[in-house]
Amino acid sequence: MLVHLLKFQPSLPTLGLMLYLCHMLFFFFSTAELIQNGRLLTLPLEAGDLHSLLPDEDRRRLYVAMKDNLLSTSLDDITQNPRKLDCANFLRVLQPFNQTHLYVCGTGAFNPRCAFIATSIFHQAEYQTLSYSQTECGKGKCPYDPFQKTASAVVDGELYAGITSDFMSRDSAFFRSLGRRHVIRTEQYDSTWLQDAQFVRVAPLSETDNPEDDKVYVFFTERAQEAEGAAGKVLYSRVARVCKNDIGGQRSLVNKWSTFQKARMVCSVPGPDGLQTHFDQLPARVTTTAGPLDILNGSAVCVYRMEDVVRAFKGNFLHKEGPQYKWAEFTGKVPYPRPGTCPSSTYGSYSSTREYPDDVIFFSRTHPLLQEHVLPLGERPLLVRVGVHYKFSKLLVDRVEAVDGTYDVLFIGTDSGLVLKAIHLPREHGQSQEVTLEQLVCLSWPCTSVNCTARPARNAAWPGIRTAPGTDMPAVHICPPCAGRDERKSTLF
Repeated sequence: MLVHLLKFQPSLPTLGLMLYLCHMLFFFFSTAELIQNGRLLTLPLEAGDLHSLLPDEDRRRLYVAMKDNLLSTSLDDITQNPRKLDCANFLRVLQPFNQTHLYVCGTGAFNPRCAFIATSIFHQAEYQTLSYSQTECGKGKCPYDPFQKTASAVVDGELYAGITSDFMSRDSAFFRSLGRRHVIRTEQYDSTWLQDAQFVRVAPLSETDNPEDDKVYVFFTERAQEAEGAAGKVLYSRVARVCKNDIGGQRSLVNKWSTFQKARMVCSVPGPDGLQTHFDQLPARVTTTAGPLDILNGSAVCVYRMEDVVRAFKGNFLHKEGPQYKWAEFTGKVPYPRPGTCPSSTYGSYSSTREYPDDVIFFSRTHPLLQEHVLPLGERPLLVRVGVHYKFSKLLVDRVEAVDGTYDVLFIGTDSGLVLKAIHLPREHGQSQEVTLEQLVCLSWPCTSVNCTARPARNAAWPGIRTAPGTDMPAVHICPPCAGRDERKSTLF
């Protein structure tokens, strides 16, 4: 490990000295060095396809969803041999359901199955096996194909999942299942709703003090129908949302979302000619994007404010009169209540989406796309990497309280096994700056992606690495603590 020694200038103020150090000090750790100092540990397993990591601070456990196995190991010592629950499929949904159970879904050899798993079984010493009779149908919760991207979240005992729901992986859909209410989904085979969507993240959000106004947001990439001259082949990054209390329409959109709306998320850099080069693939989470290979071989991190996202959904709608027409702003009369509004006492007297007038439901079905774009903070990426041998795949942001203020520390996973650690420094006039602190080589052999989770109470990040075909050993890496951290004020994005 090479460390540069710097001569400090006494005239520099404290903050300026810190920034000076951030610009000059850069650490690069090889795989051998990480193993030697105990910061890289491999799990003793003969299974690959590490997909999801879920830390449980209460029980001091780390759950890992993989091919054929659900693993549980100690948070305090991940070198302990983990006990495993053999499910004989690709696990693609791993969510905490309550204080005692996990909800897990797998592809089941193109027959998706799900199960509630008590966390107490991992305390047993003997090998545990889950039989078929202990599972339930996973259609609408988990994809058939393990190579299709999936995003899910359990909200108030219900599973929200963005998946491809058919055997041929042609029906991209956003579902709500579990709970007492009927299963609800997006309109089927309608390209104005979803077109070859690759889902990234599902997140609930409370916009007002009234829980009736709560929304669930889903982030994804899809083929854009409104891109002119592209024949539906251009990829756009999207954010969509639905109301939590949406139960569909009465005569139209029965058991379909009646509040589904979507908007484009822009992450681009301006060129010398004024044209924007867009990063329009969301490979991991909402703030990590990758550019198309034939235009720009690189990746970027964009930061968005939630108020800008909410504002986009209050804008005008896009409209297309017919197949031979172009997409344009809708200039007609928008019905009342405004499509996308949740039935609540805040905005009207409607208590259910089934009470909405027919013209509202019809407009929602034919106009799901908003005109306004969601722009990043400062209208440009926080971090850009071009001409490198890797692409960003996962992003974890940890908010740290230091002596001189609050900082966002970024852990960025890549498709080459490299993990970047950077810090986000706010600047004047809404601008910001990124300083890379470390590069950690977690693997010296090829891998397809890096998955990340975190322990907010202990300040440790857990990038898990999915290996390429032909390699058997997954790895979990422990990222070091951040200096000046106040553990009580840690926030995970």
